[in-house]
Amino acid sequence: MCKIESVTLAVAKNVENNLSGQGSVRIVGSDALARVRAWLIDNDYAESVDRVSAKGTPDDAAAARSASELPAVRLLSSGSPLTMAEATTIFAHEDLQIWIDSGLLAKEEDRVEPLVKITPHRNLFVVSDRDWADEAASRPDVVMGLASSSTWLADFTIRRDSDCTLDLGTGTGVQAMLASRHSKQVVATDINPRALEFARFNAALNGIDNIEFVEGDMFDAVEGRTFDLIVCNPPFSISPASTCLYRDNPGDGDGFVKRIIQTAPEFLSNDGYAQILCNWVQSSGESWTDRISDWLKPTGCNAWIVRGKTFSPADYARQWLKGYDASNVEKLFGDWMSYYEQQGITSIDGGLITMRQSDRQPNWLRIDANLPRIFPDAGAHVARCFWLQDVLDRMPGHELLNEILYLSPSVELTQISKPSITGWQLQSCQLTMTRGIAYTVRLDPMIARVVAACNGRQQLGRLLQAVAIADGEDLNVIVTRYLGALRRLVTLGFLWPARHGFEKDFVAADSKPTREMLEEERLATDVVVADMNVQGCDEKEALSA
Repeated sequence: MCKIESVTLAVAKNVENNLSGQGSVRIVGSDALARVRAWLIDNDYAESVDRVSAKGTPDDAAAARSASELPAVRLLSSGSPLTMAEATTIFAHEDLQIWIDSGLLAKEEDRVEPLVKITPHRNLFVVSDRDWADEAASRPDVVMGLASSSTWLADFTIRRDSDCTLDLGTGTGVQAMLASRHSKQVVATDINPRALEFARFNAALNGIDNIEFVEGDMFDAVEGRTFDLIVCNPPFSISPASTCLYRDNPGDGDGFVKRIIQTAPEFLSNDGYAQILCNWVQSSGESWTDRISDWLKPTGCNAWIVRGKTFSPADYARQWLKGYDASNVEKLFGDWMSYYEQQGITSIDGGLITMRQSDRQPNWLRIDANLPRIFPDAGAHVARCFWLQDVLDRMPGHELLNEILYLSPSVELTQISKPSITGWQLQSCQLTMTRGIAYTVRLDPMIARVVAACNGRQQLGRLLQAVAIADGEDLNVIVTRYLGALRRLVTLGFLWPARHGFEKDFVAADSKPTREMLEEERLATDVVVADMNVQGCDEKEALSA
């Protein structure tokens, strides 16, 4: 399967723990770690770190400066040592000894040194190597802390109930810990034994006991098992040499993530989901959509590709070489650029692929090339859109006209009007999702009337008939003009079919509409839709088996 070639497990094991002055964390007892967690909570550590990163008003900036000067933030987030006098103002003697025994702090003469970084995340405390980004250049087994990719994957993860979830390449265990909240059991794997030490420690620190930690190379560690959900933040950096376990893609180009994507379905239960962060390359004369489509064709899965950023080879190399010794950066940059030239790489994309195991044929592929803003509950939106596509596939052609639709309760309508002799004249309408994925759809005023009337009471065909009569138009003309746009609104999650209730397995409970929500959110305008300019989703296409 997916074997790491340049950096082997043996190399990681042979790296001396004191290479950077840091060793590994140690579980010294559940009661001791409970005291560590209680200390973090009692000292408002999460709130203080959040204030440091707050942006906006001058008051926010002042609060950030104040929080950044707090001893706990300086020590555990910024990585600055404290004098022993400062440390004794925030730690009782017994507590300080627990932190030292756990490998979180070290006592050096008259000061206390931080050995790790602690990052609050969604009511968790995540412990990682202190200077993980800078140490990637010199230490193969460094344990990555919370990065933007971690948050992105967490936002998109589908949080339905799961009998067993796999966190492939767990690192600090953050995805496994989040999954533990909606999974009976989680299996967390990693090839890096230090990462597993940190992941076990983090689970114990956060009082989580339903995660099984397994050392091994990718899917080899779980051979013969299946999962309702697989989440994976793999080493996806496309580089000429694999020098860091958490970061560098050990295959040629994007071959490593291709193998993960094509192997994952073997380990999914029926209707199980795999959500995989990845980077992929573009070559001259090749469409990136064709490249990913070819990867997915043999998987037997419905799939949704979300593309994030696109980098030139030079910008990509510079980003990953941050933290390297300045005297060596230019040589390394030249090596990376030579590698990209040899591989024929013209640009590199980053994104996330969600796959669902399905025996329904043909499989479909959806691509979002320029995704708008996302919210932390985007996973519920993703699950809902998979479900909605299933519904639409059962209603080809004009069959949607027989369906009763209603607006998602998470939709905002913005209308722009201009004054005229007869009063305000409606010029344009815009629908925006306020939860999940913030799609924005511009509608002409005609179709806005139909959308506003989708309140779960009448079939779509009757609504269009009413518009045709009111405007003196032929019904067939109205249907031809608007039906495609209305199907698109269903695809994006703006409109929901009322007679196909959400299956419990597909959508988080807090996103299920109630009659009261629908009535409250119903847009009672009297004003229906043709042109749709959608920010976000680009295409959906059938895949051959």
